Amino acid sequence: MKKKILITIGILILLVIVIFISTSKKDKKTNVNRLNNNPNVIKDQTIENLSITNVAITIDKNNVSTFTADVTNTADYSNTIETINIILKDKTNTVLATLTGFIGNINKGEISKISVSTDIDLSKASSIEYKKGE
Repeated sequence: MKKKILITIGILILLVIVIFISTSKKDKKTNVNRLNNNPNVIKDQTIENLSITNVAITIDKNNVSTFTADVTNTADYSNTIETINIILKDKTNTVLATLTGFIGNINKGEISKISVSTDIDLSKASSIEYKKGE
């Protein structure tokens, strides 16, 4: 009788351990950010005297997309650019989102980092264009 109880307890402990391990693996997978690595989206671009580099788009587990980039003033003078519009399109050229990045005053040769988040899933963005804001 004692032997049966010990075997049952052992099986239950093993079952709890297996369930715990499988649950923790699922949690780790759902916490991983996705990236949009489309070359037409993350490529370096220049608009007027601004060089836009190091573009990254990450999408978290809640489908919040975050756009980040470095903006360098390549002019021989300081620039005051309040905003830059970031237009993301899908493969059919339909606009998925227009984001607004804030820059402000940027000195000659200076790099400004911009970061914009949206609740729109930008994993399907296949092209990007930039326009200086008003």
